[in-house]
Amino acid sequence: MVENDRVHDAGRVEYVEQHLQAVHELNEEGMGIEGYYLWSLMDNFEWSFGYDKRFGIL
Repeated sequence: MVENDRVHDAGRVEYVEQHLQAVHELNEEGMGIEGYYLWSLMDNFEWSFGYDKRFGIL
């Protein structure tokens, strides 16, 4: 849902929070993870929508 030019996407936010929590827990165990990519180069280009489709990450 877009409101005031902001995307509200609770499902994607929860997904990212869970993964960042997992990274944190692994670092607590000594894994030493220093980075996390939210998406790849092409994830912002949706094949049927071009760059018009927006998600709640930004």
